[in-house]
Amino acid sequence: QFPDFGPKMVPDDGYETTGEMAIDSLFRLEKELQSAWFSLVFYPVKDDALVKARDDFLDKLTQVDHALGSTSGPWFLDSSASPSVVDIQYISHMERIIASVLYWKGMEIRGTGQYPNLDKWLDAFEERQSYTATKSDSYTLCMGIPSQNGPGFFIDGARNVSSHISGLNGAWSLPLDYKFFQESIARDEEEHRHEAAYSLATKHAAVTAFAAR
Repeated sequence: QFPDFGPKMVPDDGYETTGEMAIDSLFRLEKELQSAWFSLVFYPVKDDALVKARDDFLDKLTQVDHALGSTSGPWFLDSSASPSVVDIQYISHMERIIASVLYWKGMEIRGTGQYPNLDKWLDAFEERQSYTATKSDSYTLCMGIPSQNGPGFFIDGARNVSSHISGLNGAWSLPLDYKFFQESIARDEEEHRHEAAYSLATKHAAVTAFAAR
């Protein structure tokens, strides 16, 4: 209906697609992943209950990776050459999931080789300026999550990585160790420096308040 505004976000054949999971099924999987994430991060589970919550979460994450691997491109739908409504639904939550399980549970998701299709999907998003212009960082995501979902619960093994994400003990000194931020390093350092300088210049009041906290 809006040909001047880019490709359609829902395929022409609607919500039941051929050769890939139906959109409704993908939406259900996304809700199941969220539920497993909540059980892992936002409940004070220990011992066997923690192991079960972790296994359930990883099982859903593996299903998401397999769904992405069932298509010929990086997106959830073969019929889409760009992000579809399914990808948009997933990405806002996946950002939070990846950052929070690293921060509170010490679990690395990105770049481990265990979820190659998820890695390709995230890389494809980060090749789009429209996404990187609005993408948040791990620290901001983790600090903002408790106001929405309640507090996350740490495990002892996550203290080191959470300290890095929070900038303690010089962790934010250059050069950054990107594995603690789950960020792509596709851009060169010059681009990062320009972005940092621009952000500092345009947000100096907020930065001053943050530094004086």
